[in-house]
Order: sequence, then C-alpha cells, then structure tokens
Amino acid sequence: MTPITQYCKKFYKKPAQFLDNDYIKKLIPSEDYEVTVGLKGGTKLADKHLKEFFLWLSQPTKQMVMDGKSLSEIKAFLDKYQRGTIPEEQCKRHYEYTGHNNR
Repeated sequence: MTPITQYCKKFYKKPAQFLDNDYIKKLIPSEDYEVTVGLKGGTKLADKHLKEFFLWLSQPTKQMVMDGKSLSEIKAFLDKYQRGTIPEEQCKRHYEYTGHNNR
C-alpha cells in the first residue's frame, strides 16, 4: 500500500476526490484502500491501482503513465516535485465546485 495523501497535497487535491468518483468506486474495491484519521492519518492505496491514481492526479503524471514510465519513476518525480502557488480564491472556487470543501 502506498500513501497517496502526500501526492494529492502537491496538486491541491484530496484523496476523497479520487475515491468518490463513480468510475473509481466500481474499479477499486474498499479492501484495496485504507483511510486513517488522526494526527498521522492519511489514505493508502494498493499498488495495483496506482496507475489509475496517477492518471487522475495531474497532467505531468498522466503523461508519464502514457509514456510507459514505471511507478518508481513517477514516485521519484513526485517526491522531488514542488507544488506551485495557487491564489487562495482559486482554491476556494475549486473546492466549492467539486463539493469537497468539508474533507
């Protein structure tokens, strides 16, 4: 299982946005991910579903999957990736639009 919360934060997304997608609900059974709450909480996803997650996460990771990069290469890219700055108003609009402002 791979923690995906840290990757989502780099693109101003939340794991719940990925897991609440109807297509993903049908594709990934609840046994293949784990959500923990608390100070050291987060979401972990089974490695066999990471390609779907990377396709959803961002355009750069989607392109890497399409180019046939390995999961370890994509993870290495994400570990070095520094998130950009998005204006606060744009973040608010994004979370209001997606309906995930309470998660």
